[in-house]
Amino acid sequence: MIQFFLIILFLSMAFIQAVAQPPAVDEEGRKAMQNLSFLAGDWEGEGWVMAGPGQKESMSLTENIRYAADSTSIFIESESNKASRPSIAVMIHYDSQAGEYVFNMSMSNGLSGRKKGEFTDGKFIWYQAENVRFTMSPTGPDSWHEIGEVQQDGQWFPVYEVNMRRAG
Repeated sequence: MIQFFLIILFLSMAFIQAVAQPPAVDEEGRKAMQNLSFLAGDWEGEGWVMAGPGQKESMSLTENIRYAADSTSIFIESESNKASRPSIAVMIHYDSQAGEYVFNMSMSNGLSGRKKGEFTDGKFIWYQAENVRFTMSPTGPDSWHEIGEVQQDGQWFPVYEVNMRRAG
């Protein structure tokens, strides 16, 4: 009986100690997220999306992009002037164990997903599917560009493009 109480006491103390200590910040993740600092801020821009074969539909966008969770994550809220384009909420973080960026999105049309990303040559690339990628790259201190592409027969074809500038 005493052994039972000692085990309970030991487990309780271990639990309290684990809960009482603040979690460490993922420094590797925070450092990786600094690669995406060009995205932070309030943005407005113009672009287009393919609405059908050879049919580009123009649009305007606003995006609010903020660091969160001690700069280990980025939140993106994206709105368009087109009723046909859903509002989008995104959280990006770096998974230190997997060694890759994770792009979680949720859209107002009910679609959502967890996608992988990478930072290469100063650009952030996230993959909606193996043959669909979106590349975000800085174009100046107060601007960035995003292009969406679909791969067919080994070639990448643009299906989406926006140019964003700092709002205000």
